[in-house]
Amino acid sequence: MNHPLIIASGNQELDANIPFLEKQLEVLFQGVKEDSSPLEGLTIRLKSDSSWSESQYRLRIDRSDISLYSSSSASMQQAMVHLLELMGLKLLGPELYSIAEESAQKFPQQYEYTYTRPFAFTSLLYPDAYEPAFRAWYGIDWYLDDFGVWGHSFDQLVSPKAYFDSHSEYFAWYEGERHAEALCLTHPEVRNIAIQNLKEILAKNPEAKYYSISQMDDLIYCECDRCADVNAANGGPQGSLYFFVNQLAQTYPDQDFVTLAYLYSSKAPTQIRPAKNVITMLCPISMDRGAGIKEGARNQYFKKEVLDWKKVQERLFVWDYTVQFTHYFSPFPNFESMTENIKFYHEMGFEGLFMQGYADIPGSLYALRQYLLVQLMRDPDLDASVLTREFLEEYYGKAAPYMEEYLLTLADAQKKSSKRLGIYGGPVQAIFSYLSPEIMDQLDQVVTKAEKAVRGEAHFAKRIAAVRMDLEYTYFEQAKYYGKDQHGMYVPSATGYSLKEGLNARVKAFADQAEHLGAYELSEAGPGPQQYYQDWLGYQTFATVSHRGESADYKFISQPSTEYNFKKTYGLQDGLRGSSDFSYNWTGWYGDSPVIEFTLSDTKPLSRVVLNFLEDQRHWIFLPEKVKLFGYYKNHWKLLAEVKVGDLEENWLVDRRTISLMSSGKRKFSKYRVEVSSLKSLPKWRKRRNKMPMTMIDEIEIY
Repeated sequence: MNHPLIIASGNQELDANIPFLEKQLEVLFQGVKEDSSPLEGLTIRLKSDSSWSESQYRLRIDRSDISLYSSSSASMQQAMVHLLELMGLKLLGPELYSIAEESAQKFPQQYEYTYTRPFAFTSLLYPDAYEPAFRAWYGIDWYLDDFGVWGHSFDQLVSPKAYFDSHSEYFAWYEGERHAEALCLTHPEVRNIAIQNLKEILAKNPEAKYYSISQMDDLIYCECDRCADVNAANGGPQGSLYFFVNQLAQTYPDQDFVTLAYLYSSKAPTQIRPAKNVITMLCPISMDRGAGIKEGARNQYFKKEVLDWKKVQERLFVWDYTVQFTHYFSPFPNFESMTENIKFYHEMGFEGLFMQGYADIPGSLYALRQYLLVQLMRDPDLDASVLTREFLEEYYGKAAPYMEEYLLTLADAQKKSSKRLGIYGGPVQAIFSYLSPEIMDQLDQVVTKAEKAVRGEAHFAKRIAAVRMDLEYTYFEQAKYYGKDQHGMYVPSATGYSLKEGLNARVKAFADQAEHLGAYELSEAGPGPQQYYQDWLGYQTFATVSHRGESADYKFISQPSTEYNFKKTYGLQDGLRGSSDFSYNWTGWYGDSPVIEFTLSDTKPLSRVVLNFLEDQRHWIFLPEKVKLFGYYKNHWKLLAEVKVGDLEENWLVDRRTISLMSSGKRKFSKYRVEVSSLKSLPKWRKRRNKMPMTMIDEIEIY
């Protein structure tokens, strides 16, 4: 088959794309049949047209004559991609092509299409986005190229290392103290230093389109008198933020700056208007990912925030979150909301999208996720369900129907549960929604069918094996939660309880496979695959315990936080200790002190009570001040034992502390009470507005 004749435009910038087109045509023609007559004898003319903006192109087909009109190299390449896709060539991943013979046979004789890029900036953080060829095909930007400074940047504008010790007044006055984590945004010298440092940054990166002037990743903001006045007039701490950002932006009026509307600055200021060269990047970190922004009841707060922002400025970006950051290899059924939200952003006139995913880690169904994102960022009017079906057919072959069933099973289970779907959840939280034992059984059966369907087809089988990995990881995480119960990691044995046969080998196989795929961490800043395996082995050394409390009657006098009370009182008497992960096998009291009563089922006197507490100060989990044990006798509570924990120290390591309360054992009381005195307030190094200390107990062991 004769390849098309390509006629250059005479514009060197546009014609530099000709080798790209020739290479892709070679791939296409190697895959189509020789009798694909609609593709015979074509002439492709590149035409430079300055009447088109850099974000536009025009494609015109008149029988065998094809014309591509553009004014920029990037848009010309997009016109070429459009043509290639009409011919039947698709790109699923770097060097991973799909050739649709049907499209080649139905190549149009007459066709005219004008494209205008829907967003000025689109970028995503997924494995294949690191490949320039993949980005170029879909017209996706690379955030590190476009931004001279990215993300949280105040420490680059005014360095705490350089100034905090000598000029603490440059930094935030918060809860009665100066904090290096934030700036005093109304201090004149802070502005001067920031402007000077910004000048140097601009000089180093003159080609960048945007520069971030953004708060740090913390809840601290300045409450000095000056900042407080500005904030009071603007509905919150976003006031002093835009007071500061505008001053820097007005110094360089021809340069675009981006600032994050994040945590305490998420709402629009009520008086100050962002400068024309300031773009606000909204960061909806708390949204319910089980529903879209438009219809999701839990997301109406963010919809209102968007509408409020549109009243004060037109230029909006969004930094959206599209995966579960605590468990990269666990199913996360957010596909519908993820794709619907892109359409919402387009309808609301957002100028740019940054979609954060697994970064360069091949997490759960990453290829499908990134494919849907790049397609919809390029054209938000596309049908996500059609795109999904097409991708599944090309990527999973004969297993595609089962993969569609897999996705529908997860999505339906999540919807029926009406539970919130968060980016910091996981397999244990999902036990009560889309990863219940019943759903896990269904998913296992579906994946087994998929495995059989592609047996002997190595490339498809490898992709289904990655889906099996997700279920394996989910099973391991849930097995730690279930412990000695059904679905747990332990089974009854002659000596008590033993690990399920072959389970360690399965975890090791998962770790090896994840490592082979290039996963260097299994969650954001979490353990790598081999460390996960070592942690799994380490947990077994202390996970189970047998004690009299397993048959006792426990009662909460003070109620734990709903979010950390999955097993109710059973969680304190199931014979299962907690690991360093606070999200399961720990019962937590937030801003309250635990008080638990228990009644023994036997007549033996009590000799000892053992409690394990978690310390994870990063997540506001602290050791208590003291613990008391009481016995009830003749309508009176008698103090049997008291242990003071000791002075509180700053500790950024995760630790478990065991406290034993000894009783004389001479008298049998009708019931007992454990009273834990939690911290009344957070220490200064973790003090944050609207945050309280949490106390966590994994088991109350009775001997």
